[in-house]
Amino acid sequence: MIFVLLSDLNTVGLKNRCQSLEVNYFISSPLHSNLLGILSVRIAVRKVYRYYALSYPLFWLSGLYLIFFIPYFLWFLRSAAVRRNALTDGFLIFFLYQFVSLVIGFFWNSEFEYSRAPNILHNMAVFLLIPAGYLMCARQELPQLMLNFSRRLLVFFFLVSCLVFIYTYSTKDALVLAYPWTDVYLSRVGFIGEITIPRVSLFAPYVNGTAILSFLAYSIYLHKLDESRGLRLLFGLLALFIALFAGSRIVVFSIAILIFLSFVRNRLALMVAFISLPIFVYLSLEMNFWSVVQSARSGSSETRLWIYQVGLALMYEVNFLTGLGVKPFIDVIPDYPVGSHSTFIGYVIKHGLLSLIFLFLWFLFVVKVAADKISKFIFRKIGSISAIATMPVALLVFMFEDIDAYELNALLFGFLLYFWLREDSLNEKSA
Repeated sequence: MIFVLLSDLNTVGLKNRCQSLEVNYFISSPLHSNLLGILSVRIAVRKVYRYYALSYPLFWLSGLYLIFFIPYFLWFLRSAAVRRNALTDGFLIFFLYQFVSLVIGFFWNSEFEYSRAPNILHNMAVFLLIPAGYLMCARQELPQLMLNFSRRLLVFFFLVSCLVFIYTYSTKDALVLAYPWTDVYLSRVGFIGEITIPRVSLFAPYVNGTAILSFLAYSIYLHKLDESRGLRLLFGLLALFIALFAGSRIVVFSIAILIFLSFVRNRLALMVAFISLPIFVYLSLEMNFWSVVQSARSGSSETRLWIYQVGLALMYEVNFLTGLGVKPFIDVIPDYPVGSHSTFIGYVIKHGLLSLIFLFLWFLFVVKVAADKISKFIFRKIGSISAIATMPVALLVFMFEDIDAYELNALLFGFLLYFWLREDSLNEKSA
């Protein structure tokens, strides 16, 4: 872990990562750059993969991280061929559609910058880490590892959060602003505006990835049924602390709900909680409770709405059937790519109305699984509660975060899918 933190200090000086944002990258890049390597080391069966995984920070620092993902693709394709199911087949088909859409974009979009092709291919490849994360959990090494180390993981990130807080406060006399009053100008298709976005974060720019990791650790920790209620509450508060200072509002509320659900065993009370807590959160925001959260939420939501409107208008104007292509029209909104902060809306804009077919089939599969679980609705173990509670988080992350741009978010999304869809088998093994 010391090597992970120290090796990343050099990335603070990378000008191309720090020109537009005055942020502290002390903690964000270790989480993003090295988490894949750490997880691979812990679950690897062969020694050659351990040495390979440890080399990932070097690949990242040298700018050769695209090469690192090639074995992941080959491993995923091999695993998907052996363990075929509706989820992996759907992702493979969607990936092939992405590739076809990219080829069409080369010829259709005259403004396309061919020098950005490696980055575009990287984003497409990162999307494959969702089913890769799912298959990693399906091998059972990772779920068992997380069951054994979830407490240590929470304590580690809690201590790192405290250290970063002290470091940030002592050097800047204020919390780091992940998006410091950025001016966004939209001047295409009739939209003109200037919006500012204040948001506090200690883990910029991978705030949701950091927060989701804390949620995932706590969710898995709840499978330890022999723990006392006091420890359950303590580690829930640790996860809440990490998510709070990561600045991810979605995960903060999700962890708070999960803490409450972990102490409720009555079926009727659980049903009331599922219905009442989201309503309480909504009414709290509407009535201006927690003014800091409210101001941050209103600013970012307004900006994203403008971006979505511009992106959809451009798609219908240029090519509504197959979309604008991957990462289109960067010059329209220089600081915010079209469709940012939403994998769902982003893919519709980039790949057109045809992409809705694949998204609809995938959501239909998710809803079917959810209906099967809700129809049973019998929580014999706390682990079942924690697994089902990952459902709204997984869907919210998919709706409001760029999964295709960040390896950590994609991998964690695959983990969440497994712990939600397969919690019954996991509970049996952990019992």
